[in-house]
Amino acid sequence: MYRIASGRVRIRTVSACGKEALWVIFGPGKFIGTVSLVDGLPRHSDAVAECATDLDCLSATDFESVARRHPELYKALAISYAMWIRDHQAIHGYSLEERLARRLDFLLEFGAEEDEQTGALRIEFTQEMLASSVAVSRQAISKLLQDWQDDGVIRYRYGSVFVLDRPRLKQLAGRQIN
Repeated sequence: MYRIASGRVRIRTVSACGKEALWVIFGPGKFIGTVSLVDGLPRHSDAVAECATDLDCLSATDFESVARRHPELYKALAISYAMWIRDHQAIHGYSLEERLARRLDFLLEFGAEEDEQTGALRIEFTQEMLASSVAVSRQAISKLLQDWQDDGVIRYRYGSVFVLDRPRLKQLAGRQIN
């Protein structure tokens, strides 16, 4: 298991025909490699550094030692996985607008940086990456991002989405605004 000390790591799967499906991009403080650590099976996805990245490593032996002393760790991991599974399974019953808004809102929790000039939350994603993460064409994403940009919800520059109005994004996602 690894903790991201600095940088960003993209979690993805690649199909037999070479098509990439992006799951998430994690930033500092997030953990990767936990599923294989828990179930002992080979990794089901790839982790790719997006930039210069430093990782801290916790070996399987050390993890087991910690888990023996703190058995509540497994319950915490199970709850975390259950929430992630629910979010990803539920997404298939939503419109494209809701799916993309949910995906962006989810990604903001893991890899957003505040833009120094505007205060907007920025995540680095190309339209192709966003399209693969919600299983639609890049053209469909491009049109939706343009609509949201016209409405002042986001600003898009190649490779980056700046969320200008997160409460509105949550509304588009069909989520409660706190």
